[in-house]
Amino acid sequence: MFGKSSKQLFISTLACLAVSVAAKSFAADMLVKAPPPVVPLIPSWTGFYIGGNVGHGWSQKEFIDNFSAPFGADDGSATASGVVGGLQGGYNYQIDSFLLGIEGGFTWSGASSSFSCFPLLAPQTCTANPQWLADVAGRVGVVVNSPVFGDWLFYGKGGAAWVRDNYTNLALPGAPPEALPGVLFSASETRSGWVAGGGVELMFLPAWSVRLEYDYYGFPDRSVGFTAGPGDFFTEEIHQSMQTVTVGINYHFGFLASLAAPAPYVTK
Repeated sequence: MFGKSSKQLFISTLACLAVSVAAKSFAADMLVKAPPPVVPLIPSWTGFYIGGNVGHGWSQKEFIDNFSAPFGADDGSATASGVVGGLQGGYNYQIDSFLLGIEGGFTWSGASSSFSCFPLLAPQTCTANPQWLADVAGRVGVVVNSPVFGDWLFYGKGGAAWVRDNYTNLALPGAPPEALPGVLFSASETRSGWVAGGGVELMFLPAWSVRLEYDYYGFPDRSVGFTAGPGDFFTEEIHQSMQTVTVGINYHFGFLASLAAPAPYVTK
């Protein structure tokens, strides 16, 4: 038989064991916060962007006679070509793999031309140089994501455009007196029209993309006034269009969209 002290020790031990088992059982049933899941950052094209571009441009110019017979005679044509470069910026909105956007751009033009003109009053030399282009266009595209080749955007664009042109005309020695040999005539204008184009863009780093784009700029025919001083004035109808191929880079302010959600509570 146990003594009194032995009974007290035995009861105390049983009580400790019961408390320990109960505590472990309670702890097993407690809700604890699990470590947050690792959620990859999903690329999205939605958001504002800004960037720059550089490339090559060429402009078709045709001078059409407004006055002398035969009316509408070709007074000269040329292709102005050279380096172009500028800035662009806009906003994209991506819905699944479909993209809608709007973009504005401003392009400085180094395209220039010098050509023989006005054959009825030859010899003469003309120049036709586009100075800059501007456009505001909508974009529609498809996003293709490849684990190997990256996140690609294939898009088309179209909208309004503007061009600033400078022109000159100079009759050389030997030209008829009515051509005013040695007198430099000049003209400048800003003409509105339209732009259509397309390209492909690759997101090569988080928030950074590079693109290749082709654009065609069309402008309505217009008569332009050439002047060389008081009383020295004539007009010429000028037809023109311009094309550019550029490589650009963009920074996207809203590129990374996280799908991370609050960590769930689980039974440990």
